[in-house]
Amino acid sequence: MSTRTQTQTKSNRAQRSNAWATLVLTDTERDILATAAGSTAPDPHLAPSAFRAIAQAAWSELRSSTRDRFIELRTGTSERPELHVQNLPLVPALPPTPLASSWSRTTAGHFSELLMIAFTTELGYPISYADQRDGALFHDIYPTRANATKVSSQSHKVGLGFHSEMFFHPTPPAFLLLHCLRPDPAGVALTSVADLATIERSLSSGDRTALRQPAYALDLARLHGSYTYKGRPITKDDPRPCLPVISSDDRAKFRFEPALTTPMTQVCSDALLNAEHAADATAVHGALRTGSLLIIDNRRAAHSRSSFPARFDGSDRWLRRMMVAASPADPADGVVRSENLDLFTPWQDAGASFAHVPYVANCGGQA
Repeated sequence: MSTRTQTQTKSNRAQRSNAWATLVLTDTERDILATAAGSTAPDPHLAPSAFRAIAQAAWSELRSSTRDRFIELRTGTSERPELHVQNLPLVPALPPTPLASSWSRTTAGHFSELLMIAFTTELGYPISYADQRDGALFHDIYPTRANATKVSSQSHKVGLGFHSEMFFHPTPPAFLLLHCLRPDPAGVALTSVADLATIERSLSSGDRTALRQPAYALDLARLHGSYTYKGRPITKDDPRPCLPVISSDDRAKFRFEPALTTPMTQVCSDALLNAEHAADATAVHGALRTGSLLIIDNRRAAHSRSSFPARFDGSDRWLRRMMVAASPADPADGVVRSENLDLFTPWQDAGASFAHVPYVANCGGQA
């Protein structure tokens, strides 16, 4: 996840506190999911289709009104682009929050994973990105000492500015799921969500037009990803894919990351800055609590995260992240796999043009 340092006043946070769109499950729904998640199930990493079938069976037992909320989210007809699901069953025997920066499987069983897959039933299929945590479907997010001050999902001393998830990939996810295994002890880690439609209403017609121009070069050479050009890792001397920030393309309607995007004209630069200000001014936010799940429509929202204290004693904030594709066709094994890291072919398929655009100094980073 690529980001920039975010600044946000405490007064603004207080004014927007707990404003996410929310769905509270009934106790019966919670128990249905708990039974399914605690049952013996195939390994979701080795047999994703069989695992998904069990999750879907549990999903089908939930109220139609619950399932309808997800249909609205998938079709883009929900009032808000996020949904905060509460009263989920808690992961049993949760171990201490990990400390290591490298990824490894951190919980026994597949309790959290089944809950997350169940909620993708109406949304699409999980995505495996080859250059993200070795293609893992589930990403554990927690603070580490090594990344405390870096602009990274493992940071805590700096915030993460508004961005759309995987903006730097030809096909970003349609949805982002964040399952809170453990909140930060101080309860001050806030996640803000800015709605694209609201941002656009805050902008001038000139800004909206500029943001739809394919005049924003992506800073791919600054990422830790594995893009290649002519058989070698890309460099800052290579051509860069250029796309609009806002598009009519359903695959990536909103490609937003000011810190890792170079506008090609002053008009486009001003429009991007104004959009960033609009996101901060109009966003709603809240704090994830134990067991809650936040789903964000990545096609029509940007999100950010505040800084927060970390103790590194096993009690720190711990989220599990999954990305979902609104795939038009059922993938063979229930997983959408994105493995082509060539600089040109997948970006051309995504509608990008290419140009040699100089990199400019900024404080962007990559998680």
